[in-house]
Amino acid sequence: TGGIEVDRFLKTSDHFIYAAGDIAETIQTIAGKKIRFPLASTAAKQGRIAASNALGENREYRGVTGSYVIE
Repeated sequence: TGGIEVDRFLKTSDHFIYAAGDIAETIQTIAGKKIRFPLASTAAKQGRIAASNALGENREYRGVTGSYVIE
């Protein structure tokens, strides 16, 4: 995907480093595949979860459906 691989808590392979937003891989929930989904709402949600987890919480990011509308 070209993105940074993260687990469901947005941790990278170094468990002291989190990745979120346009650069982080996520799971496309319908197909179950890893994708990059550079969309502001997704980045904001991932950022909030990664920050919470870095501060000691244990919040899971479940992925995206991967749909959006273009006019």
